[in-house]
Amino acid sequence: MNDHSNNSPTEIGMFLDLRVDWAFKYFFFKKENLVKLLGDVLDMEVLDIEYLPNEIPVYSEKDKRSVMDVQCRTTTGKYIIEMQYAADSDMDDRLMYYGASALHNQVDRGADKYHLLPVYVLCIANYVRSHSVTPSEDQVLFHYQMREKETGEILDGNKLSFYYLELSRLQKIWDKLSNNTERWCFLFRNFPNFAKGVPVPADLHGFEQVVENARTGGLSEEQKTEYRIAMITEYDKLVIGEYHLQKGIEQGLQQGLQQGIQQGIEQNTIATAKKLISMKMDVRFICEVTGLPEDKVKSLMN
Repeated sequence: MNDHSNNSPTEIGMFLDLRVDWAFKYFFFKKENLVKLLGDVLDMEVLDIEYLPNEIPVYSEKDKRSVMDVQCRTTTGKYIIEMQYAADSDMDDRLMYYGASALHNQVDRGADKYHLLPVYVLCIANYVRSHSVTPSEDQVLFHYQMREKETGEILDGNKLSFYYLELSRLQKIWDKLSNNTERWCFLFRNFPNFAKGVPVPADLHGFEQVVENARTGGLSEEQKTEYRIAMITEYDKLVIGEYHLQKGIEQGLQQGLQQGIQQGIEQNTIATAKKLISMKMDVRFICEVTGLPEDKVKSLMN
């Protein structure tokens, strides 16, 4: 059963759902949270970080504008952290583009030599990834880097590494977890379920401040509204997209699959607009969020 099956997309619980884009950025733009995540998951000593702009610079009108979730730098490397709520067919390519951009932007015009800090790209994946080689059932973290094919030698400097933290692969209860990487997986999956039948663990194994920082009690009314809108968008994208994708697959026709996906996108947009209307949002704001024309939004109000 999917983790979202019993949750209302507009209900704000006691804790943030860190899988939602807005909550993820809000939470990890607190340094102590990000320092702990990087230290625990990447097994690196991270003492302090400097946040960097999360939009990739463009150099011509043809360049795609891309915005990463979180980008930061330490004295020893640059880090890109991305939360992916639902499966996306181009995810590997997107992470490669992000990583390559972070390398490219380190060299100034006129520099005599190329001196690069290593770039580490971490994706927290809230979906099932496929693997060409079957991993062990307990593995939740996957690390990819550039190696020599025959000997396995890592390319000098190991300048570009990719990590996937796959939340769906964790099948343990809190007391059976063996390391902090697994504990992060558990909290990502269960923060929204605390106080809904899943108790907060008694022994938090050093995650006391992480749990405290994830509480929603300190959010302003404006922040709560932004969070609700983000939850609506993520929930509709996942639920409606999954339904129509499965329907297309069952039909066994490529045409049916494409139509199902397109219907899912359209119905997702309409559903999001209707929820925003029920929340008394301004017409112009709804148009900006959904991309719908003003006359379409007004027609949904009738």
